[in-house]
Amino acid sequence: GLVNLDWHPATDPNNDELTYTLYKIDPETLVETLLFQGSGTTFDWDPYDFRDTYYDFRIDVCEVVEPVLCVSFTWSASKAKAQEVSEGEDLILLQTFNPSVWQGGNSSWIAESNWARNKIPANFKQVQIPGGKDHYPEITSAVEIRSLSVESGASLDIGASGFLRVEEFGTITGTMTIGSTGKMTIGGELSVAGATKSDQGLIIKSDADGTGSLIHYTSAVGATVQKYLSATSGWKKNADPAWHWISPAASGSPVADFIADLGTNYDLFRWNESADMWFNHKQSVNFDRTNFKLGEGYIFAAPDIGTYTFTGELFVDDMVWNDLTRQGSTSTVYEPGWNLVGDPYTSGITVGNGYWSSPGSNVELTPKYYDETDASYKPYTAGSVIPAMTAFFVQVTVPGATNGSLTISKDARTHDGGGGKSGSEEPYIILAASPTQGSTRQLSYLRHASDVTTDFDYRYDASFGPGQAPVLYSLKQSHKLLVQGIPDMDEATVIPFFFQPNHEGPEFSLALERNIGNTELYLVDKLLGVSHALGDGDPYTFASHDQDGSQRFELRFSEPDPTNIEQAIAEDLVHVFMSDNILHVNFLEPSGACRLEIIDLAGRILLSKDLGNTLHHQQALHLPMGIYIVRLQLPNAVHTEKIAIGQ
Repeated sequence: GLVNLDWHPATDPNNDELTYTLYKIDPETLVETLLFQGSGTTFDWDPYDFRDTYYDFRIDVCEVVEPVLCVSFTWSASKAKAQEVSEGEDLILLQTFNPSVWQGGNSSWIAESNWARNKIPANFKQVQIPGGKDHYPEITSAVEIRSLSVESGASLDIGASGFLRVEEFGTITGTMTIGSTGKMTIGGELSVAGATKSDQGLIIKSDADGTGSLIHYTSAVGATVQKYLSATSGWKKNADPAWHWISPAASGSPVADFIADLGTNYDLFRWNESADMWFNHKQSVNFDRTNFKLGEGYIFAAPDIGTYTFTGELFVDDMVWNDLTRQGSTSTVYEPGWNLVGDPYTSGITVGNGYWSSPGSNVELTPKYYDETDASYKPYTAGSVIPAMTAFFVQVTVPGATNGSLTISKDARTHDGGGGKSGSEEPYIILAASPTQGSTRQLSYLRHASDVTTDFDYRYDASFGPGQAPVLYSLKQSHKLLVQGIPDMDEATVIPFFFQPNHEGPEFSLALERNIGNTELYLVDKLLGVSHALGDGDPYTFASHDQDGSQRFELRFSEPDPTNIEQAIAEDLVHVFMSDNILHVNFLEPSGACRLEIIDLAGRILLSKDLGNTLHHQQALHLPMGIYIVRLQLPNAVHTEKIAIGQ
């Protein structure tokens, strides 16, 4: 685009006996560059050359006749933008920005013939799209302009792979559409006309390919925002996924409009932390929402593919939740305090970007989501992206009716669609527990951080919540953790893990999903008294049953010797043998309290008995022929040994 600089003498505008020489001056180096010399009184330049720095300018005015007399004037471009600048009484300088005006021969933004003067808008150019044209533009690449005006009767579409960045302001009195893979950022004020917020001419579309993304900074802008959702089955769980986890992208959006075409063939619930219960929209007394609440999360299911609509004012400020609770039941497998919130913006948000803060340190800074494929809860780890209009859980760590406060900065907004949930650069060790003959999977995360505290640390730790997968969580004091921050990874570090099988057993595997560098990792099975080096492609396979006892595993960072895994009492202190189906356990000295367990090779505990504190024990074993494991649990050690029955 061109910027026009016009000048003329103040006392005699038509004087043709003067010549002009125009220079630009770098304000830091004071280096002068010649731009124009001649008798004309106008100069056009491409402002892209000057967009990163404001230059000063000097114009020399000289008489043509002898003797030559010259007068110099200087002015600052930062003060001359789009305004008249008077330099004394001898010269008037007028700087104006001429917009690129759409002509509309076809819909191609990059066709020169579609623009006035056959010039495609350059960066930092004003763009004007008037009504009354046969065709209107579609942007399918990255475009950067200074300002935008879409006039009444006109339209602008940001199509596939299109990205429009407007440096300053945008005025929409016509229609502006951001396609399902389109993106738009407006750095200054955005004005969208319309009688009500729901009929203003800004539309963000959604389909199977994605959802359009908008980042701007003006409050009270109305829009229509679409959300494409695949078919789901809700509580019936006969399709994958069963639920969509949604959150409104506009305040004041009516629930009735969202479900208008569904009749009763849908499910919509909101979570109530205090009651530990899902409230059904079809039971309006409990659901208690006529409009979707901005920043609140919901689960939704409908049997057919659909494109649903939120309408209302778009949110652009920091999002603050001041009413998060921890009043739920403490008798469940998961700890209370789970509050279902949602991304309130028309873009994704990056976990940890800008600032995520809990002023009272009473809300975990690790949001969680339910993975329908793995049937388990997972964290949005630092650096990962929560997609637009997506619900997620945050957890209050301190009991109280409205004790939880969380702030997410508007600077966390991103045009990234959120395809991956784990930040790729963060230092995580991830273990995966899954049945060998099933489809579910539970992940457990260890995050290395040198400043993590020994007690629960809301910055790095995240509480566990069970889904339908096998239960696997790490323990930190009494806290059951999905994510645990660890300060050290040395031979003294031992991480206890709790495991409980699900309905897909009895055989399961524990695998290393992700490592920090080449860290050595050893999984200790305390039930069987064995250790296993975890590596890529080398999972630990084991049998598990409900009666096994859940605190079965430990993770260590150096190869354990027998004493470190508490499995070897010196062989000369205890002697175990079979005789005529009688098990004999003999100690050379009193053992203290001792528990005897008989375990089959499938991992099932067949016998569990306290032996007391005597030296000699006998136990009849009426078991089928085979190999079994004897496990002796003593105050400071564990001894395991294989025995044969009937062989």
